[in-house]
Amino acid sequence: MSSVMQIPLSRQRPSAKPQSLLPTTDATMAVIERVFAETVEGHVHEGILCYSDRLKLLRTAQRLHIERFRANLIIALVQRQSQTTRPKMRIVTDSSTKSRRWRVTSALGGVLLIEAVAVGTIYWALRLF
Repeated sequence: MSSVMQIPLSRQRPSAKPQSLLPTTDATMAVIERVFAETVEGHVHEGILCYSDRLKLLRTAQRLHIERFRANLIIALVQRQSQTTRPKMRIVTDSSTKSRRWRVTSALGGVLLIEAVAVGTIYWALRLF
């Protein structure tokens, strides 16, 4: 029987005097945390964990006698690992995007040049009369 199967699933709070409900060693706790991390991996999709799933996982961690801080650390580590394994999106700039940008800029420059000539002509014409 594995050590994970021996963990009580009751939600009872410990009594007033702190008494360990689970006789653990570092190796046992490492196995429990590894099992919890695998459970978290099942709930994380592309680095995203729904809030309701996070609350369920924290309750599961409490039942496994994992401290809330450590449980949040494990969740964060699993989320980060799942984000780094997915491919990053890169912005690809092809020549059509650059040429379109130049077309817009040159059209705007042409319009401003025509406006400047029209304003200059009107000013010159009014100055004569």
